[in-house]
Amino acid sequence: MTGHDPSSFIVIGTVTANISFLSPCCVSDADTDHTYGVELATNLAPTPSWLNLPSWYTAVEATRLTPVCHSRVKEVNDEVNSYFLENWPFPNSKSQKGFLGSDFTSCMCYNYPEALDDRIGVACRLITLLFLVDDLLDHMSLEDGRLYNKKVMALMKGDVLPDRSVAVEWMSYDIWAEMRALDSRLAGEVVEPMADFMAAQTEKERLKKMGMEEYLEWRGRDVGASLVTALGRFAMGLVMSAEELALVEPLDRIWFRHVSVMNDVWSYDKEVRQSQKSQEEGAVLRSSVAILCEETQVAVQDPSSSLSHLLQPLLSHLLLLLHYLLGGPGKNKKLERRRSLLSVEDAKRILTQRCRDWEDEHKAVEKTVVAKRDSSAIRQYIRGLEHQMSGNEIWSTTTLRYAAPSRQHAPSYCMAYLLPCLLSLFVLVLSSTRY
Repeated sequence: MTGHDPSSFIVIGTVTANISFLSPCCVSDADTDHTYGVELATNLAPTPSWLNLPSWYTAVEATRLTPVCHSRVKEVNDEVNSYFLENWPFPNSKSQKGFLGSDFTSCMCYNYPEALDDRIGVACRLITLLFLVDDLLDHMSLEDGRLYNKKVMALMKGDVLPDRSVAVEWMSYDIWAEMRALDSRLAGEVVEPMADFMAAQTEKERLKKMGMEEYLEWRGRDVGASLVTALGRFAMGLVMSAEELALVEPLDRIWFRHVSVMNDVWSYDKEVRQSQKSQEEGAVLRSSVAILCEETQVAVQDPSSSLSHLLQPLLSHLLLLLHYLLGGPGKNKKLERRRSLLSVEDAKRILTQRCRDWEDEHKAVEKTVVAKRDSSAIRQYIRGLEHQMSGNEIWSTTTLRYAAPSRQHAPSYCMAYLLPCLLSLFVLVLSSTRY
């Protein structure tokens, strides 16, 4: 593998981000003949001009994990994007641009940097297909979604032949046929987690009210935790014994909580908008952000909309004004409680910090696991979990699936901060005359 100039660029979807690299390093598996080309990303500076990381994220300490990207990311990105742009029935050019901006291939190249060169492409195509199917489910009832997924699953297993005029059918069939041809054993280990994931997407359980702990347990299935790790083993050609898989289960639990919550904090705004646009059961909002807000009685809203940016600070200052008008400090406990409730941004910050705590817990549990059995397979699997946590986070901060250009809301920012300042001044003047 050849080296890269430090000023080289990685194209992330339709956005170009400058990435600085250390010298490329190779990770070898002592038990196999495989050598994995891995590039270590040391920073992401400068960030794209449209990317303005929110204060709830920058206020939290940086991740302890180092993101690593597969060496074939550019090539695979072109291959996968062309595959779907040529074959998937996108309704219009806007949806095609949205697909490119989502940048699913880079996501998986960060998740599976140690994937074998001949397997990273098919892994990316499978995950991309699942993202597209997930978007379709948002517009279906749970029963319609269940029947849809049941048919897709039969195609993936090879139980039925596809209708070659329907993209989702022949893609599902062909991708899995390719996986079985590459490695029938490890592809077979992905089937059961895939079935569990697709069942979880359309279960009635997603409609019921959940506390945080119950939600996190359920979310592990909904986010496809077992699927992602099984696909990672397939992509790396990593064979593990039942004993080894049992030993790493405590790390799996930490991993899926980290990935689930990190996904929640970044996708929350998108999920809120989708739940407001669609009345179908598949679009029901389920998020750790929403649960934390509900537990502190904060109304679920779209914090990315111009109106919300304007109203949220205004509401806070109006409550302060009413507080003084209705009797001043200590006279209206209801308003004081209202002002002390957790905001959506606070919830995101708290949950992001929880992810940092899980990273520390991961390192502690890793020592315990390795002390029980120190094999190359276990060490590679643990590295894979770390790649998936850091990869999910770096993708979430840059994908246009969750993030929008901050300048899009520039007018609302001016209004959202100028008016509250004027209102605050009025409150101060009023309070000084009353007391």
